[in-house]
Amino acid sequence: MFGFLNKGGDEPRSNARLRPEYSAKMVRWALIAVPVVGVLTVGNTMYLINSANQPEVDVVADIGNVTDVQNWGADYMLLWLGGAGPKTGQSNSANQQTLRERTSAPFDVTLSTAPVQVTSVRPNGEPVSVHSDEGSTFWRVGYEAIAKFPGEQTSRRLYYELDVVENDGAYQVSALPRQVTPMAKPFKAATNYTERAMQGSPMWTSADAFAQAYVVPNSGGNLGSTVSANFKNMPLVNSPYQSVETVDVVWRPTGGNVDINNVSPGTTVFALITVKASVSSATYNYMQLPVQMIVLENNQWAVDFMTDFIDVGALSSPDAEGAPDEQQQPAG
Repeated sequence: MFGFLNKGGDEPRSNARLRPEYSAKMVRWALIAVPVVGVLTVGNTMYLINSANQPEVDVVADIGNVTDVQNWGADYMLLWLGGAGPKTGQSNSANQQTLRERTSAPFDVTLSTAPVQVTSVRPNGEPVSVHSDEGSTFWRVGYEAIAKFPGEQTSRRLYYELDVVENDGAYQVSALPRQVTPMAKPFKAATNYTERAMQGSPMWTSADAFAQAYVVPNSGGNLGSTVSANFKNMPLVNSPYQSVETVDVVWRPTGGNVDINNVSPGTTVFALITVKASVSSATYNYMQLPVQMIVLENNQWAVDFMTDFIDVGALSSPDAEGAPDEQQQPAG
């Protein structure tokens, strides 16, 4: 079998014998290989056994745990940022007492007598959790707060981290909140909608007719000739808007080149219809309706369907002379 290892000798291969030095080498390799194979086999078997005994992940419960600690932490942040401290002559206040009851940090926290005006506190980023051997869970939760400090005319958007320990469904703060700088870098996205329909053009006229029928509630639920047979959406339900003004229509081809002045039935484009939707002359919102438009057999433009997403072009950093860093921007 191992006759090929003999480089000399004239004996037939079937009757060849290993030289002594080769026999010794084979023995040594066998002594090494057998334990290695055994260890790998046992390790693989143990992995399979442990994997089979692992409990199934309860996704719903995990989501609930995250939501619970985030909500509890948001309440704490509201107290810590916007709670009022004791007035002159008082040793404590209701807000300060509640905060102390929820705090296990090594410091006797107090609240200021001129609190911050907090507009909102909401979770930011994914919380991190570590389970201890004693059954407790340690959380680090991020928050975005919009607040206006005394003496300032505009709100600030600030970011904080909060350390929380959970035990049997109850929570305590293990370290007071701290402001952090967000790691996400701001950017701008170039639009792919680089063509603009002229006001009064066939595409503009059809887009405006669709916006009127889709947004304003007195359309009676009938989009009529403003849409193709493929359109499945209904006009807005419970719309507060009494009038709509189309202010811009930008578009891009769905594929290949499109000569907007020489279209034929079946031509399609992606369009973004910008409208000023008004409740009154003083109350309005600008909205954009993302649609695909198609030329029908009668050579009229119509909305084919609402698109699922707006894709963009190149991403870039904001202009150097633009707004300051987000955490220092006025939020109003």
